[in-house]
Amino acid sequence: MCRQGRGALRLWASLFFVCLCACEEDKVPLTGKREYFLQEPQPPAPKKGRGAGATLPPSIPISSWKQPGYDAAHVLPSIKGPHRFQKVWDENLYYGEDSSWKISADPLLADNRLFVLDAGGVLFCLEASTGRLLWKGSVTPEGFEGNVNAGMVYEAGVLYIATTFSELVACEGATGRLLWRRPLEAFASGGMTLSEGRLFVLLANNTVEVLDAKTGTLLWTHKGLIEDAKMVGNAACAVQQGIVIAPYSSGELFALHAETGDVLWEENLVKISSSDLSKLLPHIRANPVIFKDVVYAIGYSGLAAAIDLRTGTRRWEYEIGSTETPCVTKDSLIIVSSEGVCVCLDLEGHAQWSTSLPVKEERSPTLWRGPIMVNGCLLVSHADGDLVFLSPKDGRILRTVSLEDPIATRPLIAQGMLFVVTQNGCVQAYR
Repeated sequence: MCRQGRGALRLWASLFFVCLCACEEDKVPLTGKREYFLQEPQPPAPKKGRGAGATLPPSIPISSWKQPGYDAAHVLPSIKGPHRFQKVWDENLYYGEDSSWKISADPLLADNRLFVLDAGGVLFCLEASTGRLLWKGSVTPEGFEGNVNAGMVYEAGVLYIATTFSELVACEGATGRLLWRRPLEAFASGGMTLSEGRLFVLLANNTVEVLDAKTGTLLWTHKGLIEDAKMVGNAACAVQQGIVIAPYSSGELFALHAETGDVLWEENLVKISSSDLSKLLPHIRANPVIFKDVVYAIGYSGLAAAIDLRTGTRRWEYEIGSTETPCVTKDSLIIVSSEGVCVCLDLEGHAQWSTSLPVKEERSPTLWRGPIMVNGCLLVSHADGDLVFLSPKDGRILRTVSLEDPIATRPLIAQGMLFVVTQNGCVQAYR
């Protein structure tokens, strides 16, 4: 560039700088309050309740646990369980989890038989008191492999398994003999409930199929919105007083007539405002609970609600997300959040106490399970094998027990023992 050209360029640069400074001097500051619209809004401080914590019912011995959530309404009892947590027996089933096959079916116990379904579709029946293998068999169709996210229920000597091969299988609990198998519209993803001779199976395409438990005959179906973005597995329907509460991965919650499938009311548990992209999943993964004519339901995206069973009127809501079925008592609702916090609300939706569960290096807060009422305490378990006992009155951590191995499913307590299925293929019983 010639000398004259360089001089002209410097002149233009000087003029631009002068104009820029003049503009800066003439700038008038904007009035008003600045707010970042991309920032997640902070929820209002929860209203405080009576502050007395939860009152647990008297602990009772139970001999069976026949379906997810304990019964069709998913109301857990307060259970007499082990105190010393000494291992009574363990049985190696020679299987394990890997990146593609995850064990999701919680074990069941009835008639002193413990039923365990592994990620490969093999069903094991163990004698609950000793761990002795009674029988085993596969529910996977010939020529196929695996059986991810299946669900089980047991009633009157029959074990029912809804599989990911779009089948419902019924077999004898004592022998494993196949009674019948029926096709489903889509593959099952874990959610199944039995009530008054009807099987309510929640499918991966957000369809509820209702079948006769004796014959497998299809009685009616109901469909929600199809949701592609969802979590692994499904909640199970809650049933009471002839009303079915169907939770879908779309965040929809339907009340249906148990005999006909007619819609009585519908709700939605989606919290839209969140800066955490994972919380935008609308999935209702926790089982809804029906207690004294009120439905308590929690969505993963961050909203819990109490809804009148008959009318569908929302009584209150509380900002919390979870994949775990809440525990309800005569005066409280206890929730383990997806952030690893145990929260106690009164039945008006007011906070009583909250406790952050113990943090360890590389421990995921989303892998806490529970709570279960045991021996007058609240039991919360983590997949790494830790059992944490909380005071129902103030949430104070009373005791921590570390099991030998990481666990794959929720613990089961019956017959005075705690049963766990480990990630390395063992079933263990503690007393």
